[in-house]
Amino acid sequence: MAQYRRDREQQDEFQDRVIRIDRTRKTVKGGRISSSRVCAVVGDGKGSVGFGMGRALSATDGIAKALAQAKKRMIRVPMDGYTIPHAVQAKVGGAVTLLKPATRGTGIIADGAVRQSIEVSGIRDVLTKSLGSGNVMNRAKACFKALQ
Repeated sequence: MAQYRRDREQQDEFQDRVIRIDRTRKTVKGGRISSSRVCAVVGDGKGSVGFGMGRALSATDGIAKALAQAKKRMIRVPMDGYTIPHAVQAKVGGAVTLLKPATRGTGIIADGAVRQSIEVSGIRDVLTKSLGSGNVMNRAKACFKALQ
């Protein structure tokens, strides 16, 4: 009972966000096979964030895999108060993400996958710019790479 309670408390401290669910299809001899590709982030709101991707036949299994992978790959984000210490840029594929520190009270100036990744990490003030490709998966990966 105590183990269950401790596991439940550990789960409650994490915030998780599903960034995107893609439906994919593969054509085989017998017809088409549909599956799902899920991109998710997990964070504790105190400077730790993880990114994961999961693939499965059903979306719920894909979400579970993505969240498990994100929890396994958690990193500690260097913070200066409620912002990042310096400007940083990362590129994955054609997507480039630029993160800049902001003054207190600015908020999170970001959109889509970058916003969700930053919100769960606990950063409250940051300026971002997404350049290049609009691929959501690559933008999320670039944001995670920049936070490292």
